[in-house]
Amino acid sequence: ISLGTLGYEQDEDDMAGLHICKQQYKKGTVLPSNDSLLIDSTIETECIHLKPQDLSTKEISDLKNSTFFNLEFYRLIQVEIYFKLKGIDLQTIHTRELPDCYKFENTITFNNMAHSGKIKIYFDTDADIEECKDWNISGSLVQKNTQYILVFDGLVIVSCFASLILCTRSIILALKLQKRFVNFFLEKYERHVCSADRLEFINGWYVLVIISDVMTIIG
Repeated sequence: ISLGTLGYEQDEDDMAGLHICKQQYKKGTVLPSNDSLLIDSTIETECIHLKPQDLSTKEISDLKNSTFFNLEFYRLIQVEIYFKLKGIDLQTIHTRELPDCYKFENTITFNNMAHSGKIKIYFDTDADIEECKDWNISGSLVQKNTQYILVFDGLVIVSCFASLILCTRSIILALKLQKRFVNFFLEKYERHVCSADRLEFINGWYVLVIISDVMTIIG
């Protein structure tokens, strides 16, 4: 048994429900006792739409007596049941994150193409994450801590900006000092400074801090 906060997709006060389609040969007669077979291989498709509110009002006997559900398995090729569900992930309520809303598009296929006496069943689903349109979680950490989280995020961004400016300033001053040293060494001793010695003026930690601050501000 699987339990979850799921429901049929609703559009303009109308629930989608189930969309059932069956494919079968147009007509045919099979009499195994007489070794006789008459099949029209033209494939016809017939569909029906069942809404949840209709299922609650109709009796099961009415559906069983419907011609759509009168299946002749020697003619039946395939039955597809398509339906959409929506759900809400509630496991994040007691954390600082808002709950996620999901949309599931499901297809159940009963494949009788082989006509071997065994109907293969396939289930395919596609899930998409959507933003919850209307949420109100009273007494949770989400509403209580939202303002504090925003203030904390603002302080982090300001700190990262200050760190970014100071580290960039230090790198610029180091490059200027490097240039002065290279010119002095060339004028005084008539020798060029190698690349390894030039890199001594640049602090690698400042470069890493700059990259970290930029990624934090962007994130």
